[in-house]
This record gives sequence, structure tokens and C-alpha cells, in this order.
Amino acid sequence: MEDYRGYAIDIEPAHGMWRCMVTPISSDFPILRSYSRYYATETEAIADAKRRVDKLYQPAELLRRTLHRSLVDLHADTAAQIDRAG
Repeated sequence: MEDYRGYAIDIEPAHGMWRCMVTPISSDFPILRSYSRYYATETEAIADAKRRVDKLYQPAELLRRTLHRSLVDLHADTAAQIDRAG
């Protein structure tokens, strides 16, 4: 088992693959949507587990910019549809 940024990453062989479980160490951290996945290699399992944990730590600013961009695109698409309809 490996601790990474507040999460326990547990890797074990299962059915010819590697089962990777990612769980928060304390109740202060959110539970990942899919805490258990299967991978072809142990290296792939650990790398993906860390990537999934890192996504939780992305800055709120990045999320805000992404949402803003999505809303701007949605507005432009809606305006174009209204123009075509009318």
C-alpha cells in the first residue's frame, strides 16, 4: 500500500490483472467516484491512481475557466440556433 496526497493506493493481483483501490486516508477527503479499477500492469495502475487523485487537486481557477468557456460556447451555439430558426 502506498500513501499519496491523502489517499491510500492499494494494488493487488487479481484475475491475471492488477486491481487498484484508491481510498481516502481520512474523512476530510472526498471518495473517488470509482475507487477500484483493473489494469494490465502494476505500473499503469499506480500511474492512473495518482492521476485520478491529482485531478482532485486541480486549482479552482482552472475549473472556473473551464465552466466559463463552456457557458460562452453554449450561449454562442444557442444564439446560432435561434438565428437559423428565425
